[in-house]
Amino acid sequence: MALDAEEALRIDEEHAGPIHLLLTDLAIPGLNGRELAVRLSRWRPSMRIVYMSGFTTEAVRDYGIPAGAPFIVKPFALSRLVDAVW
Repeated sequence: MALDAEEALRIDEEHAGPIHLLLTDLAIPGLNGRELAVRLSRWRPSMRIVYMSGFTTEAVRDYGIPAGAPFIVKPFALSRLVDAVW
């Protein structure tokens, strides 16, 4: 788990194995979650990305997440996260 975008990028760089899932908040320190996902997916195109936010769905449009991308509103139940991943 990374506390900000810089740490997430460092973890990615140091991790030799696959990363199967990026669960990212849209509002994180450093890059926003969308920008982080774009950068990481360049090197890991098969990585699944799930976005989350405490913002309403309407406010999320400002972040430019791809249409149809998995998105969950915080707080969420574990079952909702599972649904978003699969």
